[in-house]
Amino acid sequence: MKKYLLFINMAIFFSIAAFSQNQQFHLSNPKLIECKLIRITPPLNMIPQDNPPKGRRKMHNGEIEEEEGQIKLHNPVNAANALPKGVDPALQKIYNYRDPNSHTPTGLNLQFAGQGFTNLNPSDNNMASGPNHVIQMINHGSGSSIRIWNKTGTILANQVILSTITGHGGFGDPVVLYDQLADRYLLAEFGSSGNHIYIAVSQTADPMGSYFVYDFSTPQFPDYFKIAAWGNSYIVTSNENSPAVYAMDRAKMLVGTPTSTVQRFTVPPYPTIGFQALTPVDLSGSTAQPAGSPALVMRMADDAWTTGIVDRLEIYSFNVDWVTPANTTLTGPDLLPTAPFSTNFCGFTTFSCIPQQGSSTKLDPLREVLMNKSYYRNFGSYESLVCNHVTDIDGTSHAGVRWYELRKTPPSTSWVIYQQGTYAPAGTLHRWMACIAINGNGDIGLGYNIAGTTFPTMAYTGRRSCDPLGTMSEPETIVIAGTSPNASNRWGDYNGMTVDPVDGSFWFTTNYNPATQWATRIANFSLPSCACTPASITTQPVNTTTCVGNNTSFTVGAAGTAPLGYQWQVSLAGCA
Repeated sequence: MKKYLLFINMAIFFSIAAFSQNQQFHLSNPKLIECKLIRITPPLNMIPQDNPPKGRRKMHNGEIEEEEGQIKLHNPVNAANALPKGVDPALQKIYNYRDPNSHTPTGLNLQFAGQGFTNLNPSDNNMASGPNHVIQMINHGSGSSIRIWNKTGTILANQVILSTITGHGGFGDPVVLYDQLADRYLLAEFGSSGNHIYIAVSQTADPMGSYFVYDFSTPQFPDYFKIAAWGNSYIVTSNENSPAVYAMDRAKMLVGTPTSTVQRFTVPPYPTIGFQALTPVDLSGSTAQPAGSPALVMRMADDAWTTGIVDRLEIYSFNVDWVTPANTTLTGPDLLPTAPFSTNFCGFTTFSCIPQQGSSTKLDPLREVLMNKSYYRNFGSYESLVCNHVTDIDGTSHAGVRWYELRKTPPSTSWVIYQQGTYAPAGTLHRWMACIAINGNGDIGLGYNIAGTTFPTMAYTGRRSCDPLGTMSEPETIVIAGTSPNASNRWGDYNGMTVDPVDGSFWFTTNYNPATQWATRIANFSLPSCACTPASITTQPVNTTTCVGNNTSFTVGAAGTAPLGYQWQVSLAGCA
């Protein structure tokens, strides 16, 4: 990721600065870009793995690449008046509040080594899981590296370089996606020259098989791009001179049509924040969104960044028309005020803030964006969306994870924040670089890194759909603890979490430190079910002892109102 990639163009800069960040807009007639099928590959195990096309290194020695015309940005204009003042008002107060004997504890089903250090920073690891496979992608000196496992952790394809599939040099920022409705896989990275994005779409449900490879060129370098599946499109966002959003023709790419069109819009950036990008919302589960629903892209905004706004989430509606592209629109944003949060981590632009044991090198907080990725699921009676970002929990650059579940419930057509919370168990440790997902039960998994008075570590928590709102109720689980500090401040840029389409468990990948350079790990975990029992009315002997409480019993009425020698007992419905 090339952060703070902003070029000097004073006319554009001042026009953007003058734009009202509360302004609603309706854009139509998108910029059209040709997307070409450039290769149909043989099966993956038949593609030569030696001497892949060389890409340029993305990051090295903990330094960002120098960009001609790069400018130094000033701090946000409203920092002195920004909220919160003091402790985060959404900070979770109670942790592990349920008696561990009252339910089956969270289950770490499986963990195994992911790909190791590839001699550059950051790793940018992410993952996808399908019915039979787990795929991880990370940055590599020749672009992006892929590893594929079966569901028991057996390696099926080891460190395949994506450029050997696409036939073109890669530069990283890998994206791997399982498109559940199509039962296909998508692998992508940007190119080592020009402003290209290369996308490989599996021809079948087997990621070990053949791929359709597509290429399109963006007007500016497509830094930190992300991809989501939605309806008739694959939605792409990237950090360019202005935050950009693209629609790719999903139907044509799934069948290998030789050419198709990509549609592009941009939204005005916050002029005081150098690195910013929209985040596409990815459909998960086997139920599609309601017919006609626009694709969604999001970002978060801190009231410190400009005057006249409150801390909030922004949702943009992307209505894509593939028959008449001129009719495609991007509208919004819909503004959802949140509980106040702070993105001031050792200032608003530094790459160095999160401390770690045994080193003076501090890690990049990634404060400016919603983290990879935002997940949508259609439950029928309502629609749900989950997302997260890091926040300073107490004004001391102490990192915790702010997470949200949004809902839209018919007949309403508006999204609302159904619940939100900031996860930061008591103590001095920092939690950040999170990823979140929601399964078909409505349970939410949250994976993240821990650092501070410990070495960089991999951990997760979660909540069941029947738990109190705003809480991650499952005990924090350490997947694997670090044993050394990281040598570079560039920790990762993003991690990955996905829901297993077969059993609803969560797959999670991130870095940890077994040595002075990172390694990656894969974990699969499940959350206990909400064992709800129906309400019932029975009779019992008068002298039976009863108690009051959730999912227990208490007596009503008096002896004589039930059969002789018995009294009524009501069993409450509840969740264990």
